[in-house]
Amino acid sequence: MDDLLQTVKLLTDRDRRIYQWLLETVGEEAIRDAITHLPPGQQPYVSNLCRALGQKPPRAVSSDKLHRAQPYLEQIRRLLHKKSE
Repeated sequence: MDDLLQTVKLLTDRDRRIYQWLLETVGEEAIRDAITHLPPGQQPYVSNLCRALGQKPPRAVSSDKLHRAQPYLEQIRRLLHKKSE
């Protein structure tokens, strides 16, 4: 898997989250196969791999804003839960 990580172009945290989701969804072999079948000149960016595999990441995985907001939302939920007790 380390060689696969070095092949796929992961430039941002968002790319890393989507790659992890893609790995869990389709598996390592499908990603390797997609890389070898990319059209000439296309780089193995996560977006190209998703397109080649016919996958669209869920919004919760791909949204930077939502991902950054999650810890704050959890904190608010805990506070609301405490108040309701």
